[in-house]
Amino acid sequence: LYREECFMTDTEKKVFDVWAEVFERDDFGIDDDFFEIGGDSMKAMKIYMSLTEKIAEVNIDDFFESLTIRSIAEVIDKKYSKGDE
Repeated sequence: LYREECFMTDTEKKVFDVWAEVFERDDFGIDDDFFEIGGDSMKAMKIYMSLTEKIAEVNIDDFFESLTIRSIAEVIDKKYSKGDE
């Protein structure tokens, strides 16, 4: 329920799915801070690698400057959009 209500874009959904896989839960929203929901350096690297593999080759600095699903999705859409996929 919570998860479906909060999505605004396709990219946000994809990023959410990556976070849910790494955190092994989905009880957070797209504006929740990575570290405040239990993120650590190992989870950060897993998410970063998964985003790069599944969505776009995100710059590591962009990832660490964007600590919510919404902000990461916005960066991906603005800087790494692959066009008509």
